[in-house]
Amino acid sequence: MRPQFVTKNMHAWLDYPVAFSLMVLPIPLGLGQSHPAAFWLSVVTGVAAFVLTLLTDHKLGALRLLPYSLHLAVDFAVAIVFFAAPLVMEFTQLWVFRQPPQNDTGPTPAPGCTQRSHDCCVDHYGPRQPVLCDSARGKKSQKREGFSRGITH
Repeated sequence: MRPQFVTKNMHAWLDYPVAFSLMVLPIPLGLGQSHPAAFWLSVVTGVAAFVLTLLTDHKLGALRLLPYSLHLAVDFAVAIVFFAAPLVMEFTQLWVFRQPPQNDTGPTPAPGCTQRSHDCCVDHYGPRQPVLCDSARGKKSQKREGFSRGITH
């Protein structure tokens, strides 16, 4: 018997939370804001994974109609689709595929910003919301006080 990283029993226990996560997490994570197909790809795959798990012949399968080897083949195909989809469908809001703007010279001052102890700057890698930057180091701080929807108070 060859050693396995994830046993059949462990795989059975992981299938249900993974399927649930694929169905639910796109909502709080805001998946699909740049491309609705990203949202639906995750949700539909989650539903399909749940049904597949119910039909698979393993410890937690409800009907046990499909062989475990078919289940693994479908999991492999889903992994390939999830890897290729952002490249093929040009999803732009994934952190892996974010490109900095051309001729990026650093943080851009926000309109109406006074440059005292902190500079106001715009985050180039996410929604263009002003954030506070440490002027001495040029790093963004986590404080977003004084800003509401990109408008200074």
